[in-house]
Formats: sequence, structure tokens, C-alpha cells
Amino acid sequence: CRNHFLLVPRGGEQPQVLTLDALMMGLAFALRSSRRLWVSFNTIGAGASVNHLHLHGFFPGTGGVPPRTLDVFPFEQQLSKLQLAAKPRGPLTLSRTTAWPLCAWVFTWTDEEALKIDSKLMERRMAEFVHAFIETLQVLDIAHNVHIRMAQRKVVVFPRQTLFEQSHDVTQLQVSGHEVLGWWVVAREDHELDGTLAETMMRRAQLPKTMQQKVLKALEWIGWSLFEDAKFLCDGEAPTLA
Repeated sequence: CRNHFLLVPRGGEQPQVLTLDALMMGLAFALRSSRRLWVSFNTIGAGASVNHLHLHGFFPGTGGVPPRTLDVFPFEQQLSKLQLAAKPRGPLTLSRTTAWPLCAWVFTWTDEEALKIDSKLMERRMAEFVHAFIETLQVLDIAHNVHIRMAQRKVVVFPRQTLFEQSHDVTQLQVSGHEVLGWWVVAREDHELDGTLAETMMRRAQLPKTMQQKVLKALEWIGWSLFEDAKFLCDGEAPTLA
């Protein structure tokens, strides 16, 4: 699709499992690129169509093709409405969304002075904290979409259900990297996509509550002291406390 490219780490063919080095590469690339850039990673079952390690880079908008109707992804509005989820750990905070159809966890780097002095330090430390969470999702066999938004010093992780909407027909709608941000790739003109259907499909990707509880425990196990009011579970309607 327009405004889209792939990032493929060196080192030969590897499975589509996000490594610490690949995450650091994504952070470094995003930090040195356009402020409009998003970098993402999708696991198998979360939109990845091939099983070799790659990330995506993309921009909102129609890429100069008129009319230019989208300057930011709809999800970006949620980044100003986050709920702090835990005590900060040095320059990193952990927050979560409260009003998006698919719940997400958001890591934010807050030390701009350190970033100016040594950007590689930020890339390493942020990657280590984020990847510790991603590793737990890998161990729990939980599909996920990861989005790097360096203009806001954020990495967004969507733990979600494994879905294979395009396993038999690649023109079917699916919940993948663009779609979790509210930007839908529609391959056929006869798809009657509207806001209600888009929200329903995203809610369908929500983890079962038993798995959400495992995610909460995993975050605490890797060192995040979660606030009680941040331990809510998401469902197809609204969040509930665990």
C-alpha cells in the first residue's frame, strides 16, 4: 500500500519473532527519520503474512495522491488520553489505553536531556524494557502488534488474539498493524466497511480475560509495580477491574 516500506534486519533468514536487536534497529531508524513515521512489527496471527523477520515503516495520508484526507492515524488521539499504569522506572513510564476498542500498553521515554547526550543509550534501555514485555508474550504464545512512535518517544504494544482472517482469501479484511491504529487496508471495493464494523473487528481481537490476567501478572513479574486502578480487564464492551 502507499506510504509503506519494509525493514529487514541483517543476519540471514529468521522467523517472525521480534528480537532485541531488531527492536533496537526499529527504534534507531524511527528516531532518525521523519516525525510522521511509524515503525511496526506484527507476529504471525496478528497480520504477518510471511514467517521471516521484518518490520514495517509507514506514514499516514495518501502520499500526495489527492485528496489528502488523513494527516494522523485515529489512534494517535489516544496517546494524549493514557492512564499511567505503574510507578516510573527511571526515564521510562508504562501507561495503557482506556477508550480504544483494542487495549494497548504504552512505554514512554521521558528524559530528553539523556536523549540529546546519547541517543544510543535511549535506544538500548528502551528496547530492553519493551523487549522484556514482548518476551513474556512470546513465552505465553500471545500474538501482538508493536508500534514505534518516536515523535512522541513511545512504543505501543497490543497483546491480542491470534486471528487468520486472510488464511483462505487475502482480500478479506483483517486486524493487522495499520488497522489497530484505525487505518484500514481495503482490498476490494465491495467491502462495506464502516466505523461500527471496524470497531467490532478490533474488539474481536481482544484477548480473553484469562489471558489478560496473565499479561498483568507478567508485567509485574518483569518489574512493573502496577497501580490497582490500572489492573482492569478489557472486553467487547468496556474495561472491568481484575
